[in-house]
Amino acid sequence: MKSLRAREGVLRVNFDFCMAGMKIGDKKGDENPVKKRTGLVTNSHALYTLFREAQCRGDHVHAEILSRTAECQVYPDKFCEILCEGVKRELSTIKWRNRLCEEYDITETFEKLLSVHEKYEPMQTPAEEDPFATLYDGLEFRDDISGAPLDKEEAIKARRKEIEFFKRLGVYTKVPKERWMRVITTRWIDQNKGDENDPNYRARLVAREINRMKRDDLFAATPPLESLRMIVSKCAANQHYTEESDRYIIMYNDVKRAYFHAPAKRPVYIKIPAEDFEAGDEDMVGVLNLSLYGTRDAAMNWAAKYTEVMTKAGFRTGKASPCNFYHQARDISVTVHGDDFTSTGSPRNLRWLEMKLKEQFELVTETFGAGKGHNQQLRILNRVISWSDDGIQYEADQRHAEIIIQELGLSDARPLATPGTREDAGRAGPPTLTSTTTATATTAYNHEAKRDVTTISSTAADDSIEANWERHGEEVDSAAKRYEQKGKRYEQKVDSSEALLGSTEARMFRGLAARLNYLAQDRPDLQYSAKEISRRMARPSQRDWALLKRAGRYLVGAPRAVHTFFWQREQTLLETSVDSDWAGCTGTCRSTSGGVVRLGSHLIKSWSSTQATVAMSSAEAELFSLTKGAAVSLGLMSVAKDLGIKVDAKIYSDASAALAISQRQGLGKLRHLKVQFLWVQERIRSGDLTVQKVAGVDNPADLLTKHLGVADMRRHVEALGIQTSRSRAAAAPRLSATSSGPSATSSGDGHEEWQRGDDGTICMVHRVPRTCLFTPLRVKGAPPLKSLTAARETRGTFCDNGAKFLRRDNWTSRATAHADMHRRWIGTTTFILRTQEDAE
Repeated sequence: MKSLRAREGVLRVNFDFCMAGMKIGDKKGDENPVKKRTGLVTNSHALYTLFREAQCRGDHVHAEILSRTAECQVYPDKFCEILCEGVKRELSTIKWRNRLCEEYDITETFEKLLSVHEKYEPMQTPAEEDPFATLYDGLEFRDDISGAPLDKEEAIKARRKEIEFFKRLGVYTKVPKERWMRVITTRWIDQNKGDENDPNYRARLVAREINRMKRDDLFAATPPLESLRMIVSKCAANQHYTEESDRYIIMYNDVKRAYFHAPAKRPVYIKIPAEDFEAGDEDMVGVLNLSLYGTRDAAMNWAAKYTEVMTKAGFRTGKASPCNFYHQARDISVTVHGDDFTSTGSPRNLRWLEMKLKEQFELVTETFGAGKGHNQQLRILNRVISWSDDGIQYEADQRHAEIIIQELGLSDARPLATPGTREDAGRAGPPTLTSTTTATATTAYNHEAKRDVTTISSTAADDSIEANWERHGEEVDSAAKRYEQKGKRYEQKVDSSEALLGSTEARMFRGLAARLNYLAQDRPDLQYSAKEISRRMARPSQRDWALLKRAGRYLVGAPRAVHTFFWQREQTLLETSVDSDWAGCTGTCRSTSGGVVRLGSHLIKSWSSTQATVAMSSAEAELFSLTKGAAVSLGLMSVAKDLGIKVDAKIYSDASAALAISQRQGLGKLRHLKVQFLWVQERIRSGDLTVQKVAGVDNPADLLTKHLGVADMRRHVEALGIQTSRSRAAAAPRLSATSSGPSATSSGDGHEEWQRGDDGTICMVHRVPRTCLFTPLRVKGAPPLKSLTAARETRGTFCDNGAKFLRRDNWTSRATAHADMHRRWIGTTTFILRTQEDAE
C-alpha cells in the first residue's frame, strides 16, 4: 500500500461516511448517520474532488457503532452514486483531452482555398461602424464625484463595458412607445474609484426617476458603521488557534452591477441611451427587466435579492439591522453595505460562502489575514485596514483631511497639537439654537461706540433659551443674562469682527464642516470640535471660520489616525464610558454628552452631542448623558447579537450623583425631570445593564465633552488605541491632481520621475505603490515611443512582505503591457533607447 501511495499521480483523501449516506438503526426510519472516518486512494482527480467535499459539518447526531464495523459492511447507495459520478467525470475529461490531441491534415483543403482565392479579386470589406467612435467628439470627461479630469480613452472603455453588460444581461427590452407611458431619461456617472496612481474607472448608466411623492414602502436599510468595526473586532479576537487554518480572516466581496441581479417589480420605461440607439428605434423605449440604478425601488429590490440568497444559504437575518447576517453552524458573520459584502470566519468557511455567492452573483473577492494568499492591507468602504504584529489597524479615508487642509489653504501652515481650545470656543459666534430659528442681521454705525455694530434678530422655537426659562421659572446660568426676555423675540449685539460670512464663504464653511463631521465618525479626537463647528452652520461668522481653521491646522500635523484592534480573546462585556460638560456652551447654557463604547480594548463607537434640554445641575446633565449611553449600549448589544456576538453591557460614569439617581426609583427631589429620563432606572432594575463608578482622570469620554489640553488629550486618545501621524498607508488612495497641478506620472511631482542612464537606457522610478506594470504610453516626460525598443525590465519590491522580483518582457505586447502583478509594489521600470542620439 505504501508503494502504491508513493507513485506519481496517486491521491489520498479522507472523508466521512455520514456524508455518503451511511446510516444504522433498529428499524427503517429510525436510522442515524454513522461518521466512520475513511481513507480513499485514487488516481482520479474527479473522485478526489468529490470525496474531499464529503466532510462532516457537525450539524447532525451520529450513531454509535456497538459491534465494531459489522453493521457498516454494506456500502450505501449514495456512496456508490458518488463513485459512479466520479468515474463518469473522469472518463469525460479523458475523452476531452484525447480530442485535443487529434491531428488533422488540412494541406489539401487549404491549397484548394488558395487556388479559388487567386481567381477572384480581393473584396474590400467595409469596417464595422463603431457607435462610440464619433459619439464623444469634442467631449471632455470629468469625475462626477471629485470633478477631476479623466482619461478620455479609459472613460469610453468603461462606458462600452457598461453597455455590454446591459446587452448581455438583458437589462431592458425595446418596445414601441405608447402615449400613456411615463418615460424616464438616463445619464452617465463617470468615476475613478481608485486614484491617479492606481486608476479604477467605473461608468454607470443611471435612471433619473424624480421623487414626486412620498412612499414609505420604498425602503432599503444601510448597516451602521459599528457593524464593520465588530467584524474587525471578531476577527482580531479569534487568532489564538494553534492551527493557522482555524484563525479567522476577513473576506471582502464586491458584487459587480449588483442591481442588475434584482428583477424589476414594476413596469419602468426608460429612454434608449445613445450608445444603444439603432436604426428604427425612433419610436421605441426600453422597459426594464432588471432593476436599474436611479430608480426609486432599485435598492429595495437588491436588498430583497441578497437577503433571499443569504437566507437560503442558512444565514439568520439580523433584527437590529437587516443588513447583518450570521451562520451559526459555520460561525460566519456578514455585513452588507450596498453591493459590498464584508465577512469574517475561518478560511474554509469563507471559501464556502464565496462559492454560494458566486452561484448567484458576479464577484470581485479579496481576503485579508495572516499567511500566504491573503492581503496585508485592504480598503473597505474607503477605510484602510492593515495587518500588523500587534493587531488589525483601522483608519479613516485620509483624503478628507487633505481636502480640508487644501480648501483652507493650510498646506504650509504650522500644525497645532489640539483641534481647539475653550478660549476659541468662547470667542466664537453663537450656535444655532434650533433648526426652526430664523435670523436677520443688520449692521449700522454706533456713534457712542464709534464702530460698526451688527444686530442679529432671531425668532426662536419652543426649545429656545426663553422657553426653558418659562419651563423652569428661573435663569439657569449667569451667562444667559445676555439674552433679554421679550416673549419669543430677543436681540443679541455682536462686534463687527463677528460679521456673518458672505454666501460663498458660508457655503464653503458648511461643506467643510460637513466633511469634518463625516471624518470624525472614525476619529474621536475630532468629534467634539466637529460638533461645535457644525452647530454654527446656519449662521457662520468670521469667528466660526477661525474655529474651522483651528481644526484644519490640527489636521496638518495629524492627517492620519490609526486605530488598532489589538489581539485579544473573545469578550462578553460591552463597556460604555459616559461623561458630560454641564452648561459648557456659554451661548445657550446647554451641556454636551460624550460617550465611548468598547469591546475589550476595541473601540466600537464614540459620540459627542449637545443635549436638547438645558440641565439645571451637573447631576442632571450627567444623568442625561448616562441615559444616552444606556440607549446606545442596548442598541449595540442587538447589533452584536445579529453578528453572533453575545455580550452584556456595563456603563461607567465619574458622576456619583447621576449613578445614585439611576439606581433608585422615582423622581426624588428632581420633580422637574420628565419621566422619560428615568427609563434607565427600569433597565438597571431589570438587569439589562449595570453601572459602575470610574475616576474622572480615567474616563476617556472626557475627550468628547470639551476641548482638553495637549497632555490630557493624548492620554485619552492613546487609551482608545489611536495613534495620529503624518504618514500614509500604502493602500490609502491619494487625491486626484487638479488640471493646473502636475500629473501623478510626470517627473517633478516627487512620486515618480524619469532617470536617464549613461548606457543608453531610461528608467522610471516608482515611489508610489502600484499593482500593474508600467508603460510610457501617454506619460508626461516620456521619450518618443519610436525611440524605445520593445524590451522592458521591471525591478521591484512587494509592499506586503518585502519580497523582491525581476521581470523582463515586451512592453509593446497587448498581453504583457499592463500585466497585473496582483500585489502592490514599488521599484523601477527600465527601457532601452534605440540610438545614442535618443539617449542624449
